[in-house]
Amino acid sequence: MLFRSGGQVNVRLGDDDDADLTRCAAERGVERATLAKSFVRECLDAWREGRAVFDRPEQLGPGDIVAFGARLDKAVMEIDRIAQSWAAHESDMHRLERQDQLALTRARTEFIKGMPERITASFNPIRAEMRLLAERIDRQPRLDAIDERQRDHTEALRENTAAIRSLEQQPRTKVSYTVWDRDWSGRKVGAALSVVWLLCVGSYFFAAMALPPSWFAVRSANYLLGGGDQAVCALVNYRLATDSCRTQFEGKAGRITVRAKPGTPQGKR
Repeated sequence: MLFRSGGQVNVRLGDDDDADLTRCAAERGVERATLAKSFVRECLDAWREGRAVFDRPEQLGPGDIVAFGARLDKAVMEIDRIAQSWAAHESDMHRLERQDQLALTRARTEFIKGMPERITASFNPIRAEMRLLAERIDRQPRLDAIDERQRDHTEALRENTAAIRSLEQQPRTKVSYTVWDRDWSGRKVGAALSVVWLLCVGSYFFAAMALPPSWFAVRSANYLLGGGDQAVCALVNYRLATDSCRTQFEGKAGRITVRAKPGTPQGKR
């Protein structure tokens, strides 16, 4: 327990600590108050210096300074020796580098020297084989025939091309028909007329079948069969599969006699 009053500190210690403080002061040959004061100063110095208590750096004496100077001189000498050794080593490295460059240049020159001749010599066997192969190909009889056919074909193509160019240069006449302000070719006009004709014929047959027979069918059949007295016989011969129909007139009434072929029923009207 500490009591502070006017810069004086009183400390109450236990029996063991008090006995240890007495023995420590006796061993050091100082008073108890002086020893306690030194302990307090040490704690405050350690707090100010930011170090551990009773961990003071070792104080250098005159002998330590002389030894440090000797070591410093020795270190400077060692540094000078290392610098000189490194300079010599660097000089040797430069010399070796120059020698390597010279050796590399000589090796490159010797390697490149005569290379085209060596390459040409290495290709000579291949060139000879290719010549022999070309001669064998040229001596093939089929190749001559192929060349001849190729020339004939080329000549025919040239003639055909010349004929086509001549036809292109010749004037041509184009016939067109103007229908309702439109130009129609002959094929289109023919196709249109065919369609119109088919429509007319179809319309006529449809009208003939739809209207009474006496209006269109009978008249058209009589006209198409040639008319006259034999027109009806032409239809009878077709229907009965015969050719013996004849018309006979006895007075005012007319009679048609038909001789049917074997297997065909006879009809008389």
